[in-house]
Amino acid sequence: MTRFGDGSLLVAWNDGCTGDENMYARRFSAGGALLWSLDLVFQPPGSENFYYTLGVAESNTVDVTADMIMQASFTVAQTLNGGRLDYYLSKRWWARRGGCHSGELHRFTSRGSDLRWRSISTRRRTARAGPTLSQLTLRYGRGVVGDAF
Repeated sequence: MTRFGDGSLLVAWNDGCTGDENMYARRFSAGGALLWSLDLVFQPPGSENFYYTLGVAESNTVDVTADMIMQASFTVAQTLNGGRLDYYLSKRWWARRGGCHSGELHRFTSRGSDLRWRSISTRRRTARAGPTLSQLTLRYGRGVVGDAF
């Protein structure tokens, strides 16, 4: 938000509804009256290089233990097609989650036993297809070490 010398206010936001990085703005008078009848759209230079969210894949609880899970590792079979897949693990219903990478050991810093995974797929505006995740293998427990499974 920006307040001008005449007391009017400019409000800018990115609502993410259209799946892009465009910024929107509206100007209001000092008394709160709308000064612009439509949202003004700002498309940032280079926006064709941004990644746009396509979707989210998410598991239900995947562990079968009541023990506290302190570490986990996973490997994936994926095709990026000019896009990106970001992975997350959680063991407390997304109360705390951490970004992680295939083949790397992920150590949790809090207690919990509700292990789940999530993948967020994104692609560039100019890409013809988005990424695909065809397989995810998850290991957890005391003996897990990175990609050595």
